[in-house]
Amino acid sequence: MGISSARSLATLRISIGILFLIFAEYKVFGTNFTRGGGFQYWINRFLEDGAYPFMVPVLRNFVLPHATPIALLVAYGELAIGAALVLGRFVRAVWFTWPAYCSRPTIPDPMPPCGNTSGLP
Repeated sequence: MGISSARSLATLRISIGILFLIFAEYKVFGTNFTRGGGFQYWINRFLEDGAYPFMVPVLRNFVLPHATPIALLVAYGELAIGAALVLGRFVRAVWFTWPAYCSRPTIPDPMPPCGNTSGLP
């Protein structure tokens, strides 16, 4: 007797939600990422390592001057996405945020998102 596709998708959804919760935990409950300069460090590192040319002015002129509110938005956004996936609420709305998460300019998490194992952003 095989596992139904609904059960498989629920298992996948909950697993991805747990990963989001794990990565959001240190950002929300620790202050190093949001208020300790961690977010700015990753943005500056991305700029030094070779950001996409069209993103450089946005990162320098908008993201860095407003780094703390954007870092809080990132941290609590990951927490909200993880909670929604684990609880099964607003799942379709969460999946619309997935492309934005995959294309974010920094990768402060130990594992690169979306299967990118090359170490490149």
